[in-house]
Amino acid sequence: MANGVGARLLDNLTQTPLGAGENEAGLQAPFNQRPPQAVYFVRNLSAIRERNVLVEPVSPHSGGEKMFELGGPYHNKSVSLDTVRKQAERDPIRASWWVSKIEKKDFFLKFDGQTYEVPAKGRCAKLGKEVEAPWVAVPEGIFDLYYGNWERLNDPRQRAKEIERVALRRQPDPVVRGDGDNPYGFLEFLREPIEAKPMAVDSRRVMAGDIVEV
Repeated sequence: MANGVGARLLDNLTQTPLGAGENEAGLQAPFNQRPPQAVYFVRNLSAIRERNVLVEPVSPHSGGEKMFELGGPYHNKSVSLDTVRKQAERDPIRASWWVSKIEKKDFFLKFDGQTYEVPAKGRCAKLGKEVEAPWVAVPEGIFDLYYGNWERLNDPRQRAKEIERVALRRQPDPVVRGDGDNPYGFLEFLREPIEAKPMAVDSRRVMAGDIVEV
């Protein structure tokens, strides 16, 4: 291969990711592909953050009896069990019995056929030691499912709708967001941007003909 051709190829591969050039459509995994734009973490605050913990669930057809016993929110109150269950038809979460307290709970996230443990206490991926509420590295897909798509969250036209869409997947929403006013939340997510750097191409391989034009 002539030096001129090799030099041009080296420049092209360094500056332009394979798959973006002419006649390169369909190439899915170029060797000089840019790294991900961010890394993602989640931690479980259940051992250190007060939240609403379920005592007794109520549905339109069951539950609610304990709420009328000694210590319950409706003990000696002029409210009937039928009334409570009718409230559950409109909003079963609010109709159920919750108590605000700290209760340690390990949590498991499932995504793409894999399970990720998010312990209340354990080894932190960021700090490299045992701590309460350790940060656990997770794939971007889990961030999207639980916290929301980053691009849509940062688009003022889509932010509110994206938060609502994600929260409705799980009721009550277990995620602590920026405003911090979700009384059921105990999972905190973090997105850390990383600088995208072009992956260098070894000029010796180009000159030796290991990398050739297609």
